[in-house]
Amino acid sequence: MPFGAIITFGDDIEGMLHVKEASHFYVKNIYEVAKVGQTLELKIIAIDLDNCKVSLSLKAMQPEPEVLKLKKETEHAPVEYAETVYSTDVEDAKSQQANQEDAQPEE
Repeated sequence: MPFGAIITFGDDIEGMLHVKEASHFYVKNIYEVAKVGQTLELKIIAIDLDNCKVSLSLKAMQPEPEVLKLKKETEHAPVEYAETVYSTDVEDAKSQQANQEDAQPEE
């Protein structure tokens, strides 16, 4: 499974589009989003001059989906807890217990 695609741009400059930078969603295979000969709008996200490497992103050029925005908002939102109070009528419970004891036959 390829982990990315080598993209040629400009005057024969090559950059790497890593599979994690291909989409906001999981991409199993880079060829799902990048085909040979296809023109893509990419953003340069890193340049390593020492190793002559350019990192590219397709994801950075796409608007963030509403689903992910909502997920981020709810992950950090304060959680409100509703307190549930269970109450019983103690007098009613005592009288039921007494009635059950009275109903039992004596030995």
